Amino acid sequence: MDATLTYAKVFETFEDISSEYKLKKIKYNADEFSKFFSQFSLDAGKITCVGFIGDAKEVTNAASQFLNITQDKSQEVLQHLLDDSTSQLALPVTTNTIHEARESLLLVKNFNQVAFLYCPPGSTLWSGPLSPTALAVDYVRYMLDVCERIVVIPPDGIENETNTTNPFQDTVNTTVHLQERSVRPNETISISQLNNSQVPPHIDNCRDRHNSLESRCDTQIRVLQDHTQFLYMHHLHSNTESKKKEIIVSSKDLENSYRNSNKPIDYDKAITYVEGSWFKPDLFSTLKDRAMKVFREFIPDEEHAAFVTLLDEIHERYQSITRDNLVKANEQYIKQLVKQFKDHSCLKYYNGQEFKKDSCGSSVGRDLSNSLETSISDYTKSGTKCSSSCVTVDYIVKSIHQVGNCSDKIYELQELLQKYEPESLQYMMHKDRNSQLYDDIKKSWQKYLQKRDVSLTDSQKDIRQSSINELVLWLNQRAQKTTHTSHFDLNCNFYEINPIIDVEANVGDFKISRKPFQLKIREAGSIENPRLSQLFFVSNKIGYLSLSNFPPGKSSLYYFNFSRADNPELELARRLSSPVTKFLMNEKSNIYFIYDNLNRRVERGKMDERTGCLQAPTPVHTLYDKIVEDLFDKDGSPKVLIHIETACFLYGSDSILFFDEQSNLIEYRYINETMKHVCRRVNEDTYIKKVELSPTGDPESIYFALDVISTGKCILLQCKTSVDIYDLTWTKTGTLPIIEPLSFVGFKSFADQTNTYVTLLDKKSNVTVFLLRGLSATRTLEVHRDESQQVRGFPVLDIFYIAQRKFGPSSDSIGSPCKTQIVLILPEKLFPTPNKLHTYFTHLYTQISLHDMRRIIETRVPIHVATIEESNMFPLQDGRNITNDIVAWKISKDNKTGLIQCITELTRIGSYEQLLLECAQPVKVIAIVGRQSGDVNTLALQPLKHGFLITLGKSYFLNRVTGTRFNVASTRCTDGIWLSVAFLHNEVVVVLDCEGLFSTRRNDIEEMKLCLTLAAVTDVFLLNQDLSFNRHLNQLFSNFAKSCDRVKGSQLFKGHLMMVIRDVSSQDAEGAYVELISNVRQQAGSNRSGYLEKLFGGKIVGQCLHHFENRVFDAEIELVRKMIISLPFRWSTGRDFLESLKLTLAQVHTDDDTVMDIHRLKMAFSRLEREAYVMMAQGGNQFSTCDKLTIHVQQLANPNIEDKIIVDQERLNFTDGNEVIDFYFTILDSDKKEESFKMINTLIQLIENHFDCKYQEAHHNTWLTNLSKVQTITLEHRVAFIVSHVRNQLTNDPTYTADIKDFETALKTRLVQFGQSMRLCLRSCHRCRRLCNSRFDHRDDCNCETDHICRAPCELCNGVNTCFQLYGHEDKHRCNDGHTCGKPCTKTTTCMLLCSLEVDHDNQDVHDCTNRHYCAQKCSQYPKCDKNCAFDAQIDHKDHICTETVCPFSCQILECRRRCIFVNHAHQRLIDDAKKNKLKMGELIIDYHVCENEHSCAYDCIQEGVCSIGYDIIEKQWENAMNTFPYKFYEPKPTRSKCILPIPIHTLTHGTQAHNCKIEHRCGYQCPECRSFCQLPNKHLESYHHTNTHRNKECNVFVSKHSESKSVVIKVDGRSHEYKPGESCKPEICSESCERRGRSHFHLKPCPGEHGCAGKLYSYARHSDDSWYPYQDRKYDLWLCEAYWHSLGWSVPYNDDILGIVNACSFFCPHPSHIDDSPNFCIANAWHSGDHVFKCKHDVVDKLDIVFCCDATGSMSSYIIESKKTVHRIIGATKVIKDVKFRFVAYRDHPPQDTSFVTNSNPENLSDSTAIMKYVDSIQATGGGDGPEAVLDGLNDAVMNTRWRDSSALKYIVHIADAPPHGILYTSGGDHWPAGCPCGLTIEGISASLNDKKIRYKLMKIGTYPNTMASVFKTHITNFEETDLSAALDLSDKFVDILARDLQREEIDVIV
Repeated sequence: MDATLTYAKVFETFEDISSEYKLKKIKYNADEFSKFFSQFSLDAGKITCVGFIGDAKEVTNAASQFLNITQDKSQEVLQHLLDDSTSQLALPVTTNTIHEARESLLLVKNFNQVAFLYCPPGSTLWSGPLSPTALAVDYVRYMLDVCERIVVIPPDGIENETNTTNPFQDTVNTTVHLQERSVRPNETISISQLNNSQVPPHIDNCRDRHNSLESRCDTQIRVLQDHTQFLYMHHLHSNTESKKKEIIVSSKDLENSYRNSNKPIDYDKAITYVEGSWFKPDLFSTLKDRAMKVFREFIPDEEHAAFVTLLDEIHERYQSITRDNLVKANEQYIKQLVKQFKDHSCLKYYNGQEFKKDSCGSSVGRDLSNSLETSISDYTKSGTKCSSSCVTVDYIVKSIHQVGNCSDKIYELQELLQKYEPESLQYMMHKDRNSQLYDDIKKSWQKYLQKRDVSLTDSQKDIRQSSINELVLWLNQRAQKTTHTSHFDLNCNFYEINPIIDVEANVGDFKISRKPFQLKIREAGSIENPRLSQLFFVSNKIGYLSLSNFPPGKSSLYYFNFSRADNPELELARRLSSPVTKFLMNEKSNIYFIYDNLNRRVERGKMDERTGCLQAPTPVHTLYDKIVEDLFDKDGSPKVLIHIETACFLYGSDSILFFDEQSNLIEYRYINETMKHVCRRVNEDTYIKKVELSPTGDPESIYFALDVISTGKCILLQCKTSVDIYDLTWTKTGTLPIIEPLSFVGFKSFADQTNTYVTLLDKKSNVTVFLLRGLSATRTLEVHRDESQQVRGFPVLDIFYIAQRKFGPSSDSIGSPCKTQIVLILPEKLFPTPNKLHTYFTHLYTQISLHDMRRIIETRVPIHVATIEESNMFPLQDGRNITNDIVAWKISKDNKTGLIQCITELTRIGSYEQLLLECAQPVKVIAIVGRQSGDVNTLALQPLKHGFLITLGKSYFLNRVTGTRFNVASTRCTDGIWLSVAFLHNEVVVVLDCEGLFSTRRNDIEEMKLCLTLAAVTDVFLLNQDLSFNRHLNQLFSNFAKSCDRVKGSQLFKGHLMMVIRDVSSQDAEGAYVELISNVRQQAGSNRSGYLEKLFGGKIVGQCLHHFENRVFDAEIELVRKMIISLPFRWSTGRDFLESLKLTLAQVHTDDDTVMDIHRLKMAFSRLEREAYVMMAQGGNQFSTCDKLTIHVQQLANPNIEDKIIVDQERLNFTDGNEVIDFYFTILDSDKKEESFKMINTLIQLIENHFDCKYQEAHHNTWLTNLSKVQTITLEHRVAFIVSHVRNQLTNDPTYTADIKDFETALKTRLVQFGQSMRLCLRSCHRCRRLCNSRFDHRDDCNCETDHICRAPCELCNGVNTCFQLYGHEDKHRCNDGHTCGKPCTKTTTCMLLCSLEVDHDNQDVHDCTNRHYCAQKCSQYPKCDKNCAFDAQIDHKDHICTETVCPFSCQILECRRRCIFVNHAHQRLIDDAKKNKLKMGELIIDYHVCENEHSCAYDCIQEGVCSIGYDIIEKQWENAMNTFPYKFYEPKPTRSKCILPIPIHTLTHGTQAHNCKIEHRCGYQCPECRSFCQLPNKHLESYHHTNTHRNKECNVFVSKHSESKSVVIKVDGRSHEYKPGESCKPEICSESCERRGRSHFHLKPCPGEHGCAGKLYSYARHSDDSWYPYQDRKYDLWLCEAYWHSLGWSVPYNDDILGIVNACSFFCPHPSHIDDSPNFCIANAWHSGDHVFKCKHDVVDKLDIVFCCDATGSMSSYIIESKKTVHRIIGATKVIKDVKFRFVAYRDHPPQDTSFVTNSNPENLSDSTAIMKYVDSIQATGGGDGPEAVLDGLNDAVMNTRWRDSSALKYIVHIADAPPHGILYTSGGDHWPAGCPCGLTIEGISASLNDKKIRYKLMKIGTYPNTMASVFKTHITNFEETDLSAALDLSDKFVDILARDLQREEIDVIV
């Protein structure tokens, strides 16, 4: 029956080329399997699993029968099986590239049946012996672990032999024949093209989006002119940008802002401010000053004067019009007032006319149309007044002025009357009208002032507005609004070619990866077609680029440095003289040339080898217009150099090669300043013929481009159709074809340690890479294998046999089926019919549970947890290195978490991460270490009659015990640490596997860190050991001793050490245990540091195991398994272990020795803080134990009756689907308060659901009161539960009580802030009496956000209408339907309400809305308080105070945002006025701002010592003139922990107590060499400071006692690192350095002078008279290592075992019998007196024979002279050997090449130094013919004719040569005797005698010409050593060093 099928490719094969090797690996698709598993029902129980192996189509048919599906569904299965869409991925340019392969394991589900389908690639399973390394073995093993039946369907035609006693396919082992032979360069040079399946790199959408004058976007990849592996693409465009001009102006100048801040503003924005606000009086009054400040930069210089004139005119016009309007208004008012005076005068009364009050009474401003026409003169003439009570107008006005205030401005009225109507002041006012007139004048004047101000304001506004319009119009016509800038942009992206090496060290592919750095240049100025002409690196991070024609007519050379990829250094190095100037760099000798064909100018200079910066050049006058030797024009005249087309340095020499304008190849030697035409010299019989270099095939073609391989061994010349390879004799040795010449772009070469590569590029960015091998002579092994003979068997069974042997049998302890049936369906003729096939699946038993199947699938593929590189362990993220991520974290400046926590968070272990995080049950951990031996994982398989003999290895043992499937990554040794998980009898066991110990790949520090990590976290630390208890066991325990105390923690090092002794029979077991006990006792006896107790609790278990094929082996494995199961649990959960593992890796990686519990606590704080935020915002199942909350609220209809609301915290969610953490921090952001306040909607919904109604305005106050109560109680309850929940998950260790309390305080503070973000104001609205529903800390006026209307039923119309007055009014409810006046309120000019008085209320001039009219001014606490003043506008008040009663300022304590608790809104003013009596709150004087909460201190601890150590890890590149290599630099930093003293409530500090973190402080002293901190407690009692984690020696430099040019060579792990004197020792670590230097080594300290000289005071110090470069002017004392460290106050940086070696003598026996052995050292102490004492039993070596064998041709004069100095220094250097004899053998060449002599020697043979120097004086360096010389003759004379003394003498031959012997074995051309030495001498014959005599041969090689000779000699001479001489002065320095090293272990390399 068909159903919906479910598919999952749970395992897939991929090609990993992310590292230097190309490997096939299997990956587990966790997400796909998770989706697959989710399709099963929860009650599925057990399921049926069947595997299918074979051809895809046949497998599908068989699986269809099992799944019982139709043909259509069967096709669907086949489609999924063959789907290889993932394998067609184009390869992007990334650093970690995975190429998907088709091989996979497909799961198909139908109901409770699961088919496992596997199709092996090709004929993997069906032909020939199957390799155990094939991934098919892994796939089949995975199927065996789950499936109860596996159906195998082999292909048609398979050959098998079913009757043989050995059913397994095999071959007879064949014989391998090896033949060594010498080869010359051109005999073996091989050229192979590497594969590349990548698409060409490209730049997407790189065209410029701007309007550019010119744009050139180079979308193709290009080569750099250097020898790095880099390529580049660039994008260059030039452009002229029009940009709005911006200026910086003050906000006060622009807008009268109360904040005086500066901000950039453009013209348009400035004009907007002008038009919108400058017409206002306060801004217009300072118009000129403002305009000049704001617009000065926009006004052209020629318009500046006109602009000033315009501003002056505007100002004068405004002042004039304002004055005129004021005068006119005053005149009109005075005239009107004088008429009013006449109405009240005595004259009116005197004429008998009664004054009658009209209906308007005496209101001011009425029309006096009926006033008398009596003139002033008539009135004055009367001279009488009505009575003595009558007074003058002047008297009345003065009276008003006396009783008024200054705001009445009565004095101004007096002035106006005096000015316009002075006679009116003497008018006599009638006595009955005096009082009335008094009031009328006062009111009239006040009203006039108001109207005048309004009128003048209106008219002034119009004038100001028109003036502003005039100003804007003028500015718009003349201002310069934009700026025009010309610039160009250059962007360069870099790519790297990485050859891919397979597991057999073959190079067949390459990849191109994008480099993490990018070069960007923007330059402004005059732009005329700039062009990128040159780009090259001088090291991996430093380089130069040249821009042609920038500035116009010149070029610019830029220096760049990518040491910081995120912020590369870029600077202009120098301007070049013309657009065609070229730059040439020799990065090996740090010499550069600059040549300019236009100005015919050449310069030469040096580059600083440390920084890569250029030193000033000097002119070269010997190039242009100089004659080129051997080159002639057509007329036969000598050719002179006119033009250089292209050039490059010839490395290893002082030559530059270049093509001229006619493509002539010329060699220029810049030291002797000679030029000659390059051609090949061929020996004819009597002369040397010069042959022109020409391309192969086309005689018309010419060479026009060149490059020199970085080794200097060959030259590449390009013509149109090829790139030809030439050696140094200009013999062509190979050709690289150019397939499409028209699209060819360029080529470059680069080399790694073993190979040379040439890259060719075309215009389509296609990259072709050729591998060149055999560029120098060497010895090679020819391998021939006999044809194999196959033994026919049954190959189908091989896969199951090998799967069992490789991984072990299935383990029912993890839930695997007890047995698996193999069903074999043979070829088609035997294939059963479908019905018969169906019967195979009718009797299946569902033997595996769904749960077990899931566990097994999830744990098949181990994950890489950590790797080891450069003496350090690196945690990985899903198998990926995280170094770049750590650097990125550091750059991001996100330092909220420390480095340890950062690394811990970055570390991930793939699908096992989630598995362990979800594991709530206890976890056990086992790990295994052991010597890398015959582990199946290393494929140490030996032939046996039934296939293979596999010794019990580490991984195999783990697989047998736990059912894991550890395997090698395709035949490579396990690297670092790998992890898997097993479920042994339903118990979770984490299994850790690691690489083998004691290999040459690892040093002691690396193995120590490996053992330390595993021992720290494991419950059982398994040591896989054989019966040979040898030095490796001692080395392991030594590593344990080194690791002791490096990592500390309460949960660490609580496991057992179990020593598994493999391959032990029952008869040998007792002896093995005895030897084990003996070895452990011996270790325990020397266990000074107590590491066995510290690391394993002193518990060691031994277990002998039979060979794994022995029948009792399973029983022994079961014993081990039971022992593991019986162990007590240490790790309570998977998370507990995972956190500890990550922390251990991080601490070992950074060498952090802080107690891990501190880090765990910090991580717990971080995790619980995030968890608390989630709980606070979302609720969730953590509240499942929280009781539901009951809150009493008021009923809406009747507030006097209570109701209950039930709150379920688990279901209460405030986030509305947002991401929790981001959402939470949005709430705490003070700039987003309104957004965070929206969370209260959740509680509103809760109340609405309870009352079953929405908010109603009628119940506004009750609604908000309920809401506030629910919010307060709910969140208080929520916070209390969360804090309790967090506290229960933290440790009870009293050591950290203070830290936990501090964390709880800080967490509670943040959670409370969450609640406060929803807190309501609930104060009265500033307009009505409803409650404010804004945030509690809002700054503006309280607002209920309603229309404030009462809306109660009107009491005057029986409720027909609603009251229109403000809510909370005190009188009756009235509607506006005729009950009220309804006219506009006149109480204030700003009130917009209607009069609410009765219709016929008194005084119809005054209308009152009966509401309070607030002052319109801001509160005096503005800007902290944004509310308006609460005083009535009609009441005089000095201060503007709002309704707020609490201080508006925030708490002053750092990171606290709550409001100040002080109950006085003017709190700050009280503080300013120091009114302490009003600042009292209880016993405290609150003259600061503080909230109501207790705080945690925000400051750092200031106690003495160091709270903790932080670390910065920096990946650096060491670069100098000699070498480049990466290293990790660790920088320790003292960190201050946060003070944990609480700040009491209402205070700002914790009193007089100093800030204290309450953590035991470490000593603050740092190692004087590496700056590591002492790990002992502060003020420790130990005599010396000590640390186990010494780091890079950043305070030291290397020195040399020979010369400043003498290099210091350090050999580390077989690699030589070379340093210049004065260079930093940072790549070394203190402990490594001292251990490496070993016996009797000493350190340098400055000598304090004669009286303080350590050499005179102590036996362990000596004074040095040597000059130590580069500090040759200083004097030093030599201190033995231990004494040196103690003198610095520090213990030695190594353990006691190393101390015994360091304190021993460094001299060793030089007897020739030890020539092949390790040194036999003197057994006395360092610097002992008397003779050296050796354990060896032969005669004492007291003689030294040294023979100089030296080329005496023309170029060797300086070296012959230097040999005399060498003799002198040898005598002084060999103090231990007094009897030294010398001989000097000189050689030249055979005739006719040289007719003087072939060999010559001093007649005395071996003689003293005086005789030898006399002979050397007689030797003249001259002669020589062709290139090779009579080298073999000279060497033969030195070996055979020297009268060597007996075996007690050390014998040396010092061979000084700059040319090879004759013969094509040593050189490929220019040789008169290509068949070899004409005397018939060979190196084979000479070396036999040399080796037999135990002579030490030292080749002092000059230049690169003898390189081939050195390679050949090295393969024949046993004691061979090669040294390069760069100058004659090197001879004595280097040989004396060699001699001293052969006699004594002494290295001097550092100085403090």
